Amino acid sequence: MFDIKVDLRDRDVVFDPSIESNSKKTGIRDLIQGIMDDFISIAIQINRLDSAAGNISGDFLVEVKDQFTLFGAM
Repeated sequence: MFDIKVDLRDRDVVFDPSIESNSKKTGIRDLIQGIMDDFISIAIQINRLDSAAGNISGDFLVEVKDQFTLFGAM
């Protein structure tokens, strides 16, 4: 899914792109955060079919927030 170049330089391991966030927002952490933000944005935009039947909000954001693994990853 991701293509990462690993260089060994003077006893250091250098990743390209970087594993962490960076100022250019091109690091792996930035890319994953962008994917998760897009996923949440989609969950907000999709209307529920069952919202008129009960006390459920009009989108899927509640279900996304209930996913503790996703919340912990953020």
